[in-house]
Amino acid sequence: MATIIVEKLCGCAKNENWVETTDCTSLQEALTQVGQMCEYTNENFCHKHEFSVEVDGENVRIKVEMNNDRC
Repeated sequence: MATIIVEKLCGCAKNENWVETTDCTSLQEALTQVGQMCEYTNENFCHKHEFSVEVDGENVRIKVEMNNDRC
């Protein structure tokens, strides 16, 4: 079992109905889902934040950082 953790729920993430944690059956499933989420958000959200993936044991974290080019 692996858990997806969203570091910060910005307004765009809330509009997409993201939640702070989501359990997956495997680390590979979590990595696949997070990869798709980050790709989608970085292309389609407001661009104030940059979304990236960080693996921490059995947890996969979506890191959210300010996009200095857009602030």
